[in-house]
Amino acid sequence: MNRRDMLASTAVVLSSAGSISAVGVAGAQQSPEIDQVREASTALYTSLSSLDVGRVEGFWAHESYVRYIGPTSKAVAVGWDEVKKAIDAGNAALSARRVVLTQAHIQINGRLAWEVGIEMTQRTLKNGEVLNTENFVTNVYENKNGEWLMVTHHASAVPR
Repeated sequence: MNRRDMLASTAVVLSSAGSISAVGVAGAQQSPEIDQVREASTALYTSLSSLDVGRVEGFWAHESYVRYIGPTSKAVAVGWDEVKKAIDAGNAALSARRVVLTQAHIQINGRLAWEVGIEMTQRTLKNGEVLNTENFVTNVYENKNGEWLMVTHHASAVPR
């Protein structure tokens, strides 16, 4: 299944389940492009539950300038190869994960879009321990040939 088909099927499944609102858009800016970014975001967050970096990588630009800072990162991953390694390393400690983006605000300017919100994450470690966390998140997408691909992800824990 190609990326566009995956996006379409994810949107249909999520909208029929009533979950598409999990990636809501607040604010005044509304457009078909906003909807496209929201669809890409929803599909990306759905893919994270698979713990398969192969499902996630189709939603990222494979460029030297992409960046990744996860909530447990000790350093910034720079370039697609390092980002893929960081995602894979984070997945290695888990037996399950569910991530939902809430309070999402999407803004577009030209070929770039940014999304700010809160990730609600439930991670199950391989030892069975379940961790529920909330992370502030900023995602940056680039429109490449009509597709919105992630170029930066930064998540940090909401202080308790």
